[in-house]
Amino acid sequence: MTRLINVFKGDKASAILLFILSFIVYSNTLGHDFALDDSIVISENQFVKEGLSGLDDIFSRDTFYGFFKRDGKDNLVQGGRYRPLSLAFFALEYQLFGLSPFVGHLFNIIFFGGLVLFIFFFLKYLFKNQSYGRSLAFWAAVVFAVHPIHTEVVANIKGRDEILALLFSLGSFYYVLKSCDKKSLMNSILAVVLIFLGSMSKENAITFAAIIPLGLILFRQKSVLQALRHSLPVFIGIAGFMAIRFSVLGFELGSSSMELMNNPFLKWTGTTYVEMSLSEKLPMVLYSLGEYIRLLVFPVDLNHDYYPRHIEIMSWTDWRVILSVLVYLGLAYIALRAFKKNPIWSFSIFFFVASLSIVSNIFISVGTNMAERFVFMPSLGFSIAVGYAVVSWLMKEDRSSPLNFNLSKLLLVIIPVLLFSGLTLNRNKVWKDNYTLFTSDVNKDSRSAKLCNSAGGAIIDRFKDAPDAQKKVKLEEAKLYLERAIDIHPTYKNAYLLRGNAAYYLFDFEDAIKWFEKALALDPSYEEARNNIFEAYLKGGEYAGQKENNLPKAIQYLTKAESLSSGGSYELNRLLGIAYGLAGETQRAVTYFDKCVELEPNNPWSYYNLLTAYANLKNQEKVTELENKILELDPEFFVKLKNR
Repeated sequence: MTRLINVFKGDKASAILLFILSFIVYSNTLGHDFALDDSIVISENQFVKEGLSGLDDIFSRDTFYGFFKRDGKDNLVQGGRYRPLSLAFFALEYQLFGLSPFVGHLFNIIFFGGLVLFIFFFLKYLFKNQSYGRSLAFWAAVVFAVHPIHTEVVANIKGRDEILALLFSLGSFYYVLKSCDKKSLMNSILAVVLIFLGSMSKENAITFAAIIPLGLILFRQKSVLQALRHSLPVFIGIAGFMAIRFSVLGFELGSSSMELMNNPFLKWTGTTYVEMSLSEKLPMVLYSLGEYIRLLVFPVDLNHDYYPRHIEIMSWTDWRVILSVLVYLGLAYIALRAFKKNPIWSFSIFFFVASLSIVSNIFISVGTNMAERFVFMPSLGFSIAVGYAVVSWLMKEDRSSPLNFNLSKLLLVIIPVLLFSGLTLNRNKVWKDNYTLFTSDVNKDSRSAKLCNSAGGAIIDRFKDAPDAQKKVKLEEAKLYLERAIDIHPTYKNAYLLRGNAAYYLFDFEDAIKWFEKALALDPSYEEARNNIFEAYLKGGEYAGQKENNLPKAIQYLTKAESLSSGGSYELNRLLGIAYGLAGETQRAVTYFDKCVELEPNNPWSYYNLLTAYANLKNQEKVTELENKILELDPEFFVKLKNR
């Protein structure tokens, strides 16, 4: 560690500037709440909320298990997910600070700032034999720090896995370089440990098994065999991770999901979904790869959700697909031509393509068409290329210092840096909470079924208890989003459930029941739909009796609720007792009030309702008996009843 610190000496000003810049551009996230997948890995994760005592389960199960809490549901996407290290950090934070989004956001900013610093020092060391090395490292780190496409990773606490994966992977690369320059067993051990930790953070760290050897070939002039030999610690660390991963999740990658929200490469036949052929799938994949480059160059219209059908089913003749193919062919040509004469271009292109390959949907389905977080690691290749372009254009003959610049040109460089910083700060605001995120992004693009569904659900949660006039306007808006989600994805059972919820909170119980029934038709075992349709009949019966004065309808709804119940609902039995009492069927009312007494024997109201029914039957003996029981439970009951 002392040798590493010595490398950093003399670069304090650049380091301080980079950390301050990184902190400033994400400082406005400190007041944000949990959002998006934070519930899966933090706020509603059983093992994380056990603190340090949950570590054993975190390291021995699929990453999603602590949220779904049952076998099968955790393995929603092909191959499963095993990323225990970030969850372990969250568990430690919970142990020390409780469930605090402020702490989560603060640590994300600190880790990101640390990553930006390390990028600077790492690149400076990687390019130490180049006259432009220090200047390139500085400007590449600046680009990486301010790029708006990183907001999903840094502004969303869950993105810690991406930050740690890149930080540890670059650390491993650094110690491989150190070992290559001066053989040391400790350097090799550190390289093994760090790539292992990177892989335990997120699986995309394994792409450094290809990136590191190429870096040795290009910047340490090693042969292929020498580069592979020096990279042996990386292979060992990744092999150790894979051994643990397979022991936890098994060797089978599993079959492709037939749920559109977990597999974008399905097509609707009119009655069911079927898998696309490779020739149907590839145009969408190639278009997505082109979109990553567009967003890196022009980071506008960012969106957290690129689920089906944000990217529509595409054909080989689509000009956007053709353009994407041409762009990547052009990058391949540049990388090959520049391999010896200008290796920085080759390295930056290869870094981008290699680190993107694992999330490209070419080798394994990642569950969505694309995501901005997937380009977090690859964007370092883009940052290196931009940094080199800046150095080549901006710096004077001596390129060894980032401060040795052409002043007139510097202003032209600062403008896009400030622009990107402003875009990042502005984009951060959207990540305040789920409601802000979903409703902001759906207003920009409503082609994603998942986003429409999320926006509808967030609106319902926000306004279900609002004043009637406001609630009606907002829940009608939610209905439109949910029906849009169903149009895109006809078997989207959660959208049917939420559409029913919107009607439920508007007291349109008949409509609510219709949508819950549709959800159950898609999945008869859908527990939430079963619970909600019971509640709709229950509250619908109460509403019909109390608000509509429609006793037959009330009894009809309550009877239907009874048919869906196991008989253990106190409220259902109470309402049925009242309904039959009002209908003049007092003996039936007694039966239901008796059940209330069985269910809540210590509740004086259970006995009072039964007392009322016996009073109507003119059974004074039972009335007296029940009065005594009520006074036994609550001596002040009748006084309080009189004063109500």
